[in-house]
Amino acid sequence: MKSLDTYKPKTTQSVESINLKFHLFSPEEIYKFLDDGLQVCILVRHSRRFPIKPGNWGNDVLLTDKGRDYASQLGAVFKEHHFKSFFSSPVSRCIDTCLNYAHGAGVAIKWDDIETKQFLGLPGAFIKEEAYSEMNPDLFWQKCFRFIESGAEDGFRPIKENAMEILDLIRHAFSVSPSLVCSHDFVIASLKRYLGFSSSKMPDYLEGLVFTGDNGLIKNCGIFRGLDHIIQTPGY
Repeated sequence: MKSLDTYKPKTTQSVESINLKFHLFSPEEIYKFLDDGLQVCILVRHSRRFPIKPGNWGNDVLLTDKGRDYASQLGAVFKEHHFKSFFSSPVSRCIDTCLNYAHGAGVAIKWDDIETKQFLGLPGAFIKEEAYSEMNPDLFWQKCFRFIESGAEDGFRPIKENAMEILDLIRHAFSVSPSLVCSHDFVIASLKRYLGFSSSKMPDYLEGLVFTGDNGLIKNCGIFRGLDHIIQTPGY
């Protein structure tokens, strides 16, 4: 895997310059983007996991066997276009999603080949670490939905500056396109809100956003549909 340690955006890109596509893109449609030679980065929620117990953050909750299989199935759709870079939340179910996606896509990677970023999870770009350690997990979702609706909430970071951190990673990833970024539903839903998508709906497993670019700039962003037969279980 090619490292991005030496690659940094030379300029800041305004969100207004990104063309939003209010359309659910299927894996097959993204395959056409790759055929056309576009720079592509897919940001997805991890695959199906085991339930999270009440009062627990669930950071140690793993993928189910079906979850690993679903990630592999999604990767198989892109087998002819070898993904070159993988980025993940440090939470193991996200890393495992990348590994199984890569296996399905025919890409040989190991755990250490996946670059983990704390702003993708644990606690993610939008939650203050000190608030995360003190927050009641059972009240977390109420605060999350308020944050997504308003862009501000006690214990959360400003949405603009921290959304830009994720968008900068997307731009980094264009240098080794195509790439996969795996995170959590709240992180992706918050980014959607900042970009201007009207729905605050949390993404289902393996759903998220797809970005296409040119010369290191994000040109288009749309909703990535994932696999139709996966049913959502709400939660991080």
